Amino acid sequence: MVSTWGEVEQELLASRTDNGPPNFDRVSRRYLRELSEYTDRSVVRSTICSMETTSDLGGFATHLRERLQSAKLYSA
Repeated sequence: MVSTWGEVEQELLASRTDNGPPNFDRVSRRYLRELSEYTDRSVVRSTICSMETTSDLGGFATHLRERLQSAKLYSA
C-alpha cells in the first residue's frame, strides 16, 4: 500500500508521546521494512544532516541536534 505525505504526517504526529517530538525512527523503519518486503531486497538508509543547519524543517534539525547532544554524540 502506498501512503500519501498526509498519511505519513498523521502517522508521525500519532507517534508522539506526551507532546514530544515524533518518533521518526519507528515510522521510517516501518516504511523501509515494507519496501524491503515488497522488493524482496535489502534496503540501506543513508542520512546526511548538517548540524549547523538553520532551517527548521518542521523542527527536525533542532530535534536531531538535541537527541545527539543528549546522547553525547554531538557537541556545539
